[in-house]
Amino acid sequence: MQAHVSSLNEKLCDLFLLISEAPHCMRQGAAAGVRAQVSSFNEVRDNLSEGLRFYSSLQEALTSLQQHVGDFCLTRRIQRCASLDIAFEYCSCFLLLLTSGLDSPPC
Repeated sequence: MQAHVSSLNEKLCDLFLLISEAPHCMRQGAAAGVRAQVSSFNEVRDNLSEGLRFYSSLQEALTSLQQHVGDFCLTRRIQRCASLDIAFEYCSCFLLLLTSGLDSPPC
């Protein structure tokens, strides 16, 4: 009888130990889950910050490129107008030479 009581007592002690450690194990599991989520959040936040820096620098580069292209187009437009003025001046001098019959252009 005493052996039976001893075996029941051991089973009760094991059950009590299991029940008393269960919340501790659950807290450890929950804490590990929270740590993993915080780590994932920090990784996503760092990736977003890096992407923001990349696209900000890309926007600055595009703005600079846009300014350079605009300056280049304006310069070529001015050169075109100057070249057309010179060409029209030569054409008018040549036409004046042809119509007047002079040997040298008056311009």
